Amino acid sequence: MSHVKTTAGRVALVGAGPGDPELITVRGLELLLDCDALVYDNLMADAFVALSRAEEKIFVGKSAGRHALPQEEISALLVRLAKEGKRVVRLKGGDPFVFGRGGEEAQACVEAGVPYEVVPGVTSALGGSAYAGIPVTHRELSRGVTLVTGHFARDREVELPWEALAKLNHTLVFYMAMAATEQIIGRLMSAGLPPSTPAAVLERATTGAARTIVADAATIAAEAKKAGVQPPGLLVIGEVASLRETLAWRPEMPLAGRGVLFTRAAESQYDAISRLRALGAEVLDVPVVEAVERADDPAVRRAIDALAKIQAVVFTSAIAVESFFSALAARGRDVRALAGIQAAAGSRTVVRALAARGLIPDIVPDVKAGRDLAATLVARLPQGARVLLPRSSSADQSFPATLEKGGLAPLPFAVYDTRPLDLSWLDVKLAHWNPDAVVFLSGSTIGALLSAAPGLVAAKPLWACVGRKTAESLATRGLMADLMPERPDVDVLVDALASRLAQLK
Repeated sequence: MSHVKTTAGRVALVGAGPGDPELITVRGLELLLDCDALVYDNLMADAFVALSRAEEKIFVGKSAGRHALPQEEISALLVRLAKEGKRVVRLKGGDPFVFGRGGEEAQACVEAGVPYEVVPGVTSALGGSAYAGIPVTHRELSRGVTLVTGHFARDREVELPWEALAKLNHTLVFYMAMAATEQIIGRLMSAGLPPSTPAAVLERATTGAARTIVADAATIAAEAKKAGVQPPGLLVIGEVASLRETLAWRPEMPLAGRGVLFTRAAESQYDAISRLRALGAEVLDVPVVEAVERADDPAVRRAIDALAKIQAVVFTSAIAVESFFSALAARGRDVRALAGIQAAAGSRTVVRALAARGLIPDIVPDVKAGRDLAATLVARLPQGARVLLPRSSSADQSFPATLEKGGLAPLPFAVYDTRPLDLSWLDVKLAHWNPDAVVFLSGSTIGALLSAAPGLVAAKPLWACVGRKTAESLATRGLMADLMPERPDVDVLVDALASRLAQLK
């Protein structure tokens, strides 16, 4: 199917999947990253809210017993935003058409004449059960699966075909069943379900904090209560639940229950985030600032045109790499302009960014000799060498001053600016979540985050800084870094952070 970008307003009903942010579809992520307005609730990963570049991020969350907005008002909101010419993403946990009220919102779009599309998601019953090692169908145990809502109004009799469900010999999966597990099991057993039928309760399925409680139907409600299971959760009933013991495939998560707020520039991507999630941590990936390239700046043009007089170019961030090569392209040049010029990279992240551009750096920090980037440059380059430093306009002068003191001729120039992103949406998350650690990879992200979320200081998380300069920026706020690797490397920092978090009680 071809998806043609249009300037007309439209609505996309996007399924975010069951909880693990890496389970969203390619199309869903594409729309999320390129929408004007994001309408979301609390049954999906907060990571998506952070990743979206939408100018408007509107929380309409519903949880048991509380509605931030009535459904009719949510539907009206989607229609209004689209009629204002905005590309709207309505992000829903699981699949929008499986107990997600996506059908009602689609009907509202049709009645209002608003174009819309539906992006299916991995529904929680299927994704959550698979992550728990419970196949919902099995040739020898279950020839079908029935999905049922377990979310009933308080003090109201549950109206379902209990006798038919009890005798169906299908796997039964009840959504939103945590508050009604005892009631559901009682009605099913009264209708003929054998008390010995295997059952499971899945808490926060597919996330690092997931828990699975397995028992028989007669005791599952009591076991879940004893374990302190909290919503959101699924109730799985059927013989397939007995396979959990042999088919559980997810390893023990050493960082289960630990939260990490990982700040970065919007243009940067880090494998370290996936590594922390793989260890079970709940990682809120927060782009805090964005880079604005200065390819048309006369100073940038002069620096590019003077490359023939340069002995080395030093890159200290992946953003500097991208911005520099954009400036090259703006002058009709490419990587060949660096022939005969030594390239230096300040970290493995920068090495990878340069490699993607077809450039292998000549100089990297000499870790074995205990030298940082500045000391390595002084040791490797001849006295008086002209060293070009493409960087942010907000970077301080300590690095070029160190090079100059070592006998080099640094030529810093601003190839991009940084500006803070709107982080007002963070209030919703931080109202009920305190991270165990906050990761900073640059000084610019520190001020932007703490200005948007000053309450973080009172929560007393571990402050993890990628290097000395970032730690010094944190210190200007009266805060001391709890973790800082000997050399500025994201992977080294994350390894140390994972070890530290695993030791927390």
